[in-house]
Amino acid sequence: MELHGRTRFGARLRRLRKSKGLTQAQLAHPGMSAGYLSRLESGTRAPTETAVAYLAKRLAVSTEELMHDDVPSLSHTLAILAAASHEPSGAADRAAFLQLALERDCEADALARCHALWLLAVLHEQAGRFDHQVRALRRTVSVADNCGEIVMRVRARARLAGCLRTTATASDLDEAVHLAAAALSIADTYEADPATRAEALMATLSVNAEAGFLDPPRKVDEERIDRLADLATALPPLQRAQALWTAAAALLYQGYDKQALRVLELALNTIGSGDDLLIWARLRLAGARIHLAAYPPRTDTAAELLRQAEPAVALLAVPKHLIEHAALRARLLFLCGQAEEAGELLAQLDGSADCMDPRDVALFRLLGHQLKVLSGDDVPAAVSDLVASIDGSRMSALGRTAWSELSVAMASRSSAAARPS
Repeated sequence: MELHGRTRFGARLRRLRKSKGLTQAQLAHPGMSAGYLSRLESGTRAPTETAVAYLAKRLAVSTEELMHDDVPSLSHTLAILAAASHEPSGAADRAAFLQLALERDCEADALARCHALWLLAVLHEQAGRFDHQVRALRRTVSVADNCGEIVMRVRARARLAGCLRTTATASDLDEAVHLAAAALSIADTYEADPATRAEALMATLSVNAEAGFLDPPRKVDEERIDRLADLATALPPLQRAQALWTAAAALLYQGYDKQALRVLELALNTIGSGDDLLIWARLRLAGARIHLAAYPPRTDTAAELLRQAEPAVALLAVPKHLIEHAALRARLLFLCGQAEEAGELLAQLDGSADCMDPRDVALFRLLGHQLKVLSGDDVPAAVSDLVASIDGSRMSALGRTAWSELSVAMASRSSAAARPS
């Protein structure tokens, strides 16, 4: 066996031994000393057939697995996956492959594990596995703190806060507020680069908007929006677009509709579909969401953005975004007073909750109750269900928009009914 083969065998032997919780002395036996095992693991000695048979039996693996491991090292796995991490198709399979490498490569340093866990969270997000994504991000926060990697300490907290803010539970939202504040504090304390500070600011603005933080005074979030807009000018196009759309959403929530729509237009024009098709499509979905949330809703512009996004969403075939696109179309139809068409589209989405984050599940259910009120059948019961849905969601922003949306939809329906046929 050549030196390269001996080194790889030694690494596999050490990894398997540690995964079983055994020391070299515990694995040794009268015909195989701990010193001999040490030389095998360091690659200075080649294993005999007798040694391979004994070690495979003690470690509960086949001799084939011991001699020829198909799973590369964690660093090699990261190199393989990094180039394809932005491709949504096959994300679940790539996540399983990376998880296996994480479990098997006990020798990987903390920084490599940190980046692997971050990539694992990205892959779970692409596969629509919300719970797995949250678990991977929690592990990333822990490992990043242990290795002192400032950028990852900030990014992991910011991304985890963004996930937890969508769960519509008070405890998760409270944790998201603290995580975002910690991310921003770390970024400011260590004077992180503009992209890292922007990510912390985006998380803080989004979480505070979800939590309904109008106290302390509105000026606090205005200052953060200004900081984010200033930082965006120093960012590459993709990150600039994401920063601007976050600022637009925060401005809209604060009640500055005109400013929000101007900033959103900047975000939409920052990148083209050839730069990053997924981000380009997500920007249009986010833009449609913002235009529908404006008062009064800008349904024509939202319809055009959804039309632009449709072929890209279909091509990428990410379940979460396919469902988001369909749900936004249903909300558009509802706001235009087309209750029957909206109801039909909503019925097609029934059973898709597993691919939605919890916040969108709450919005999905809310739309169902709004449609029942708009239909005019048993209005008191439908209104009662709508109120219960708002209260049960524990989402501060939901109640503010539910009734205004319903009034817009009823006015649209009445206007359509009044037109001469």
